[in-house]
Amino acid sequence: MASEATTNWNEDRTSRLERLYREGLSFREIAADIGVTRNAVIGKVHRMQLPTRDVILKTKPVVRRPPPKPRSRRSSSGVIFKVNIKPDPEPDPAVDYKCIITELNDTTCRYPLWDTSTPHEGRFYCGAPGAELSIGQPYCRKHARLCNPQRQ
Repeated sequence: MASEATTNWNEDRTSRLERLYREGLSFREIAADIGVTRNAVIGKVHRMQLPTRDVILKTKPVVRRPPPKPRSRRSSSGVIFKVNIKPDPEPDPAVDYKCIITELNDTTCRYPLWDTSTPHEGRFYCGAPGAELSIGQPYCRKHARLCNPQRQ
């Protein structure tokens, strides 16, 4: 049985394994390419005493990919939906929008107006209009600027 295992690793396969390993491919990808099992690849790499993955990946240049483009959403009927971003409604400064957690909805600001020592009965949230939780904006414009000053 041992001779059968050694005949699978001819010079071509061994050199291909080493090249793919140094390129940073996973053991699964190398095994699929060569036509052996993942464990066979791991064992052969160990027997060949190739450098560990962290050494290989440190010397490999980092390839920066461009950020993904926003995609349109399609319904099951094939209709394309475009996200319409409405301008934030400006909250009326004369109105006190404070609310408790059960009164929050998709468009109310979730900025906490309490600290950790406040009892649960006294924990209020901003509640001002202008948030869009469905698109990942949990705060009104004022609190979004306060939380992320670089983004204005």
